[in-house]
Amino acid sequence: MPGGWQTYRCDVCPLLIELGGSEIWDERCVAIEEQIQVACAGCGTLHRLTERDGICRVTALAGPIKTPRTVTLIDIAGEPVEQEEWFAEADWQPRGEHAGGIGALAQLACTHCAQIGKMLTYDVFRYPGGNSRSPERLEKCPLCHGPTECIAVSDAV
Repeated sequence: MPGGWQTYRCDVCPLLIELGGSEIWDERCVAIEEQIQVACAGCGTLHRLTERDGICRVTALAGPIKTPRTVTLIDIAGEPVEQEEWFAEADWQPRGEHAGGIGALAQLACTHCAQIGKMLTYDVFRYPGGNSRSPERLEKCPLCHGPTECIAVSDAV
């Protein structure tokens, strides 16, 4: 299951976006599921598209993320520990199927602001001029165009 996600936070507005994706392969090295996580460049809301068996399902957060929440976890010693959390897996809400699948991302309407054609992928965010792997990257906030900082990297192996 190769893939991963990178989380960016705008230094100005302070929008948080997490972009990336993953694939699941069977024992014959055939991809059986693909997932991509994108952000609406119109409002910043995160969306996930999961394609399996020819069906593409969309889940999304309720709206853009600009502040973390504090959650209390129990550590290995049984002590409570407060930690900041941007969103939890349970925050992803089903939004229905998307005809055309991941390949038709340009036709996906944002579930928060309803704009079509505004979904921002990891590649477009990092390399807006095209898929060149040059050292110059333009990781700018899709809302205010301010600078962003990568605050987390998650790998799916």
